[in-house]
Amino acid sequence: MTCQNGSCLSENIAITTGNPSQAFGLWRNSPGHNANMLGANAVRVGHGSAIMQSGKFAGQPVVVQQFHNF
Repeated sequence: MTCQNGSCLSENIAITTGNPSQAFGLWRNSPGHNANMLGANAVRVGHGSAIMQSGKFAGQPVVVQQFHNF
């Protein structure tokens, strides 16, 4: 989590080859990503997912989490 002037923000992003819920397992097993999910400073959470429409990762799910205290 990055903090500046009392405002803190962290983000997890994953592009998976399967189900979007697979991202949670990847984050859970990554010390840095798991720390973002368990961070004591986060009081608000945002989640989103989409299927990539073009480019190298076309057809694959991208999943995002944001954590912040403002």
